[in-house]
Amino acid sequence: MTDDQTFEQRLKSHVGGLVRVVDEAKVDPALRGKIGLALSARGMYSRGPVRVELLIDGSVRSLLLYPSELEFLGAEDA
Repeated sequence: MTDDQTFEQRLKSHVGGLVRVVDEAKVDPALRGKIGLALSARGMYSRGPVRVELLIDGSVRSLLLYPSELEFLGAEDA
């Protein structure tokens, strides 16, 4: 991620790509370590968490995630 690119911008540019919810994420434990398809991203504040919609295991999940809770996969890892 470049210094001038926010987490929200990085996620928006990765919509349609794969991401992994990290094992340490503060989300439903059943989602930790799962790979999903990024469907949308919407920042809640200028800095901090982003509301992310992911397609995981056939269901769309809306999660509030911080940069350290999500790993980008493919596309040279965004």
